[in-house]
Amino acid sequence: MNNLSRKERERLQRETEIINSAEKIFARDGFEHASMNEIAKEAEFSKRTLYQYFEDKNDLYLTVALRLYNNMYRYFSNLNSEYDSGLEKIKANFFAYYRFYKKNESNFRIIYDIGNVRQKTENPKIMEFLKIDKLIFEDLLNLVIEGQQDGSISKELDVRLTTSSLIFLLTGFLNQLTITGDNYSKHSNMTIDDLSSYVFGLLYSAMK
Repeated sequence: MNNLSRKERERLQRETEIINSAEKIFARDGFEHASMNEIAKEAEFSKRTLYQYFEDKNDLYLTVALRLYNNMYRYFSNLNSEYDSGLEKIKANFFAYYRFYKKNESNFRIIYDIGNVRQKTENPKIMEFLKIDKLIFEDLLNLVIEGQQDGSISKELDVRLTTSSLIFLLTGFLNQLTITGDNYSKHSNMTIDDLSSYVFGLLYSAMK
């Protein structure tokens, strides 16, 4: 940053302000209903200025979502060193993911929209999402293997299918919470925390 020229620093600052404003609008309105006009208004720039930094709404959305996605992945760094078994490490990752969701609930809908946006664009930033997806998959896959080796996870389970199912079920559950809020937990006469613990417990039991 210190090596940048004044013009470059100013450009980077404007870009960051646009991204921060876009994050607020995408979190509030969702991708479909968010508009470049609203983002420009929030950032206090003209819409023309936005297009000097991002080619379209898809490109701006992907930039915002990638920042969140990378932050989420870094949130799990060095998480597993204090746990003994593969299953305990998976439990720790699940609850870390849930804590991340709780702290970033309004922004989680931004990540939830990625599946929709992937179908609308061939923007190369999609490949960056796929790289992170691969890292997440491989990290969890290694924990399932570790659990089978230490006996905490059944060796009868197919490793790759189990890993894919865990990711699908976990993200699907949190996406559903994003859509329904606390309505479902109230219907079940449970808090969201209790409901989440129960659902995660079912997944752990299925792996033993």
